[in-house]
Amino acid sequence: MRNAAYLGVSGTELGWNLFAYCENNSLIKSDFWGCVPSLSVLTQMHNAVQKSIVSFLLSLGIVSLTEVRVCDTRGRYNGRMDVYSYLSNIMYEVKRNNYEGIRGGRSQLVLYANSYVYSLYHLLIPIKTQPKYSKTFVSGITIVSNYCVYYYSRYYPDTQYSLVLYDYFSLGELAEEVFEAVRNKVAEYEAMLKQFSNSVSRETMKILNRITNLVKISGEGAIQTIESILESLMKTNPIVILALIVLLAIIAVAPAFA
Repeated sequence: MRNAAYLGVSGTELGWNLFAYCENNSLIKSDFWGCVPSLSVLTQMHNAVQKSIVSFLLSLGIVSLTEVRVCDTRGRYNGRMDVYSYLSNIMYEVKRNNYEGIRGGRSQLVLYANSYVYSLYHLLIPIKTQPKYSKTFVSGITIVSNYCVYYYSRYYPDTQYSLVLYDYFSLGELAEEVFEAVRNKVAEYEAMLKQFSNSVSRETMKILNRITNLVKISGEGAIQTIESILESLMKTNPIVILALIVLLAIIAVAPAFA
C-alpha cells in the first residue's frame, strides 16, 4: 500500500500497516494501484473453477462444497479439499495445467484419500469418513476479469477423475486473432473477386470480338457501332456484362424453340 488515505480500508489488522505489501500475502493478493489489496487473478481463476464445478455437479444432482478440511487419525490438520460432496463422498482437486500443478495435485489427492473428513458432526459422531476419488468427469468454461478460463478432469488410474486442470487465454488476444482472421479472409475474397472479374472481362472480350467479326459484312457503320458498344462495356461492371451475355444467349436461342 502506498497511499496512507487507504489505511484500514480492508478491515483487517494488517490493513493499518503501511509497509505490509498486500497484507504480507503477496503470493495470493495483488495491489496494482497501491490502494486496496485484492486476490490475484490466478487465485480468482482457481476460486471461479471451484464454484463452476459445484454448479456442474449440482446439475447432476450431486451437492458439494468447497474448501472442506481433512485430518489424520489424531485429528491434526492435513489440508483442504477444493471440492467435496458429503453425500457422495467424492473429492476434486483444482490445479493449473502445468507440470507442478499435476504433480502437486496428484500428491495432495493421495494424501486426502488417506485422511479423514473433518466437520462439526464428525466431532460428535465417532465415524471417520475417508474421501474417495471421483468417477465423474467434469469440465466447463468460466470468465474471470479479462480471461476465459476452461477446465476439465484429467484421468489417472490412481486418482481417476479427481484431478481438475485449468488453463486460460486473454479475451483481448482472442479478439485480435479473430479480427486478424476476418481481415485475412476478406483479403482472400477480394483477391478471388478480382480474379473472377478479370476472367469475366477476358471471356467478354472474346465474345465481343467474335460478334465484331460476324458483323463486318454489314458495313463500316455496324463496325463503329460495335466498337462503341465494346468501349462502353469495358467501363461497365463485370457482373452486368455477364448478365448481358446471358440475356443475349437467351435471345439467340429463343427462335430455335419457336
